[in-house]
Amino acid sequence: MLAFKLTMIIIYGSTGFIGSHIVKELIKNGISFLCSKTRIHDYTNVRKELLLYKPTNVINSAGFATPNNIDFYEENVENKSNLILANTAGNIILANLCKEFYIHYITIMSGCIYNSKQTEYNAKHMQYTTKFKEFKEKDEPNFSGSLYSKNRILTEELLSVYDNICIVRIRMPISSFMHPKSLINKLLSYREITNLPNSITVLDDCIPKIIDILKENKIGTVNLVNSGSITNAYICYLYKKIVNRRHRFSVVSLEEIENKNIDKAKRSNCVLIPSTSLGEIPYITTSIINIFKKFKLTKDIYC
Repeated sequence: MLAFKLTMIIIYGSTGFIGSHIVKELIKNGISFLCSKTRIHDYTNVRKELLLYKPTNVINSAGFATPNNIDFYEENVENKSNLILANTAGNIILANLCKEFYIHYITIMSGCIYNSKQTEYNAKHMQYTTKFKEFKEKDEPNFSGSLYSKNRILTEELLSVYDNICIVRIRMPISSFMHPKSLINKLLSYREITNLPNSITVLDDCIPKIIDILKENKIGTVNLVNSGSITNAYICYLYKKIVNRRHRFSVVSLEEIENKNIDKAKRSNCVLIPSTSLGEIPYITTSIINIFKKFKLTKDIYC
């Protein structure tokens, strides 16, 4: 992998939930960048763009937009093919072109390729035991209960052959303000909440680490999540305690949710170990509490 000098960046997917946070961080750090409107699977125009602007780095946070949740990808062939076109074909096109032009490539992926809750059979005691595993970057994915997760696993596998790429895994992103794509907004719209530990990416805490990845031209895979883990039920409890005591929800098991057949796809519940190379990232419970305190002060209340 050649060393690059950071001079100009092109960002794809700049208007999205994650992309807009990246743009703010680039501005904050005084880094020159261009927001592309080209679809990442449009090989001809992406190539023209890279030749014209000659970026040293490309950041991709684009993807096929999900209007509600990952069940969207289970519904029909068109949705499935669009997922593959944007998330897989687009990533491979960008990876190849960046390789050709000696450009460092950062792509935003997902940690929803693992399942921490694992049931094992103990032959000696003739019983099943439940264990919870935390995952490092190099651990093999063990969850393919949705087309979305399968797609992420296969796309990562294809991208892993390149030596100019940093794959950035995030999970269940949260912002310090209300946004339809934020996990907080989604949880507050549900009345039944599960109580399993998960890793979370608070964008305000984690996106600044992308600047470090840029400056160091880091390659490989990184888990960009907050330290520790938290359950969806505890997030809702904190919201009710700090922000809105009128909020109502009930805690149910994952099995109860699955038995109701509400979801077309299974959900990943997992804890990732944050990449040590990124330095310290705030503890998730502390960040959630601070966000809710801000909501309370700014009257940013979702009922």
